[in-house]
Amino acid sequence: MMTTDVDSDVVDKDVKVYKASCRRLAVVPSSLIIRTFKSGDSFMNLKHCGMSANDMQALSTALVRNLTVTKLNLTDNRLGKEGARHVADMLTENTIISELDISDNNIRSGGLTRVCDMIRENNSLTCLNLSGNGLKNEDAKYLSDLLRSTQSSKLQTLNLSHNHFEEAGGKDFALAIKYNKWLKCLNLSWNHIRRKGATSICKALKLNDVLTDVDISWNGLADEGARLIGDVLRENTTLRSLSVAFNRFSIFGVNVITEGLKKNDTLQIFRIGGNMVTHAGSLDLLMVLESNVNTSVNVLDLGDAPVTREFMDLKMELQSERPELQVIHGAVVTGFDLYAILARGRNRFPRDPFCVVRDYMVDNALRVPDFFYRIDANKDQTVTRTEFRKGILSTRLDLSAQERGKLYRLLDVENRGFFIFKEFAELFEESVRNERRKRVRSYLEAKYPKTPEPIDPDVELLS
Repeated sequence: MMTTDVDSDVVDKDVKVYKASCRRLAVVPSSLIIRTFKSGDSFMNLKHCGMSANDMQALSTALVRNLTVTKLNLTDNRLGKEGARHVADMLTENTIISELDISDNNIRSGGLTRVCDMIRENNSLTCLNLSGNGLKNEDAKYLSDLLRSTQSSKLQTLNLSHNHFEEAGGKDFALAIKYNKWLKCLNLSWNHIRRKGATSICKALKLNDVLTDVDISWNGLADEGARLIGDVLRENTTLRSLSVAFNRFSIFGVNVITEGLKKNDTLQIFRIGGNMVTHAGSLDLLMVLESNVNTSVNVLDLGDAPVTREFMDLKMELQSERPELQVIHGAVVTGFDLYAILARGRNRFPRDPFCVVRDYMVDNALRVPDFFYRIDANKDQTVTRTEFRKGILSTRLDLSAQERGKLYRLLDVENRGFFIFKEFAELFEESVRNERRKRVRSYLEAKYPKTPEPIDPDVELLS
């Protein structure tokens, strides 16, 4: 990195101020801090460095007038409330740092109050991470008051995960979500927000039209919260990412959320893993991406929820049309899934999908070329997987994703990603021949039944 003489003088001054503060406070200077100052890097990464409050005081003295560092990461140190006070005092004067991470520093209530007071005076901080700092319900009240005040209008990202907020804290945050008009990203995961606190947050999300990224996973929303999340998905048009993983949703709660997702056109990332997402539930969620042509979801996270072969077939079809689509799920359950069929209200058992197509052609008086050209959208004599899926759906044939996948694999035997008319005609001809053989065999067996062989009574006795 090229630096001018003026830049060099500024860097040398930052290093000298830091070393002088270390001597005064009797702490050992950090070579990492000195290297960051000398390099002119905008990101100072000091996580897991074991920094104490005195170490932070020495650094803060040098950062007050620093003009290069815009991102400061202090994750997992030993700052405590005194160290947080030094950070807050520094940021009251510093107008360059825009991102601050002081997670896992055990600052507790004493340190939080100083940080909040700093935010009221600071005009540059846009991203703040307070995760894992032992914050409790009484701290939620202080944070809520701050977020409702225009003095925090610069703050756009706030991480409050891995703390100890409970029901009362959830109610305070609900008020903040309702009235705050500038926060874009909010993380409240890994807390203890349940009952009225959880439902209050869900109700507030319905009213908020600014938040784009919300993470309320690992709390206790339960089915009442699921019902409200379904309403949020129907009514909120600003959310782009929502995580409700591990929230004690039952099968009913997951179904309610699925219904809400059907009406949403703006959400891009949705995480619901760790709840009671059954085989049928995972398939229903994926089918939302098929049925809702306006959906924007490109990441669907089901955690480790098990899925069926039908799910995998539909996933493959959708990803062939939308390469950017990511679907996260658990193991694939093989075999005949009777539970999934009954849960979706189907009373049919496995059948030959080609027979369904053949019966459709007979009922509608279609020749083999007629049906082929119905599903060949661009009339180029080849049918891709996407054309095949859309063509089958347009005919309203009652074929599941699993049956469509089985039929496509029969046609595309060389796995080229398409099949031609000749392959379709040959398979149809073979199916007709097999059906004719079955009918002849049945006719002969009925007309000439086999005479049972006489049974030796002694052999039967000893068997």
